[in-house]
Amino acid sequence: MNKYLFFASIILILVLQVQCQNKKKNSARGRRPKADCRLLLLEECMTKMNRYKNDSKSYELIKTSRGIDEICSNSQESLKCLSDFIVKCGTPIQQEMFRFALEQFEKSVDRFCKPGELRNDFLVHSPCIADKVLGKQEYKNKCNMPFTASVDKTDKLPEFDDRLDLVCCGYNRWENCLLEMTTKECSGAGKEALNAFMEKAFAGLSNMVCKQPDFVFTTDRCKSLYPPEGTVVTNKNTKNPISKYLTSYLGFLLSN
Repeated sequence: MNKYLFFASIILILVLQVQCQNKKKNSARGRRPKADCRLLLLEECMTKMNRYKNDSKSYELIKTSRGIDEICSNSQESLKCLSDFIVKCGTPIQQEMFRFALEQFEKSVDRFCKPGELRNDFLVHSPCIADKVLGKQEYKNKCNMPFTASVDKTDKLPEFDDRLDLVCCGYNRWENCLLEMTTKECSGAGKEALNAFMEKAFAGLSNMVCKQPDFVFTTDRCKSLYPPEGTVVTNKNTKNPISKYLTSYLGFLLSN
């Protein structure tokens, strides 16, 4: 449930998408095991883990310690699902990447999934964040929809670099939108608490590869990749495995 795990999972799914579409072996990534490694298996796995799909108020989980426990538990199950898939279907380098992510996950997860200062500080601000930001239609339309539409478009792009750039541009745009709204509604302290939650609990992409200076979401490069403004993609109608992973992992933040 931290930035390394989240980033590694997204990258691995992007790579597997390209592999499945091209049906070519890349010697630089090693030889894949002889196993049934269709993306459909990963999609089915994520669908089983997705407890937020039909819950339009799943964002309220962040308001209580019990709700955060549920988020942590769901993330553990999602991790187990991903780990089983990578062991079965990943190339040696993909497995090594995931093992590194898992090590980082194990080092930091206790800081949020167990009682402590970081969690207590977040719980002071989380009711405001849930009620005045995540639960508002403005947030869903302005922040969530453009991000989910961007992620959904990745499987329509043939080049891996374009897919990664679109995910990073879309993520930074979403994060900026969320933090701006949180600052407005819940003060700078609320923003800092949310930022700490995102960094330690699940996301933090901006501190890994999707660094803001490298993927400025307002640049012409990013704008050239975004889907048309107003594109509607919901958690229920998407077929993109990355979208389904995000719904499973971050559904309490990406409801629409």
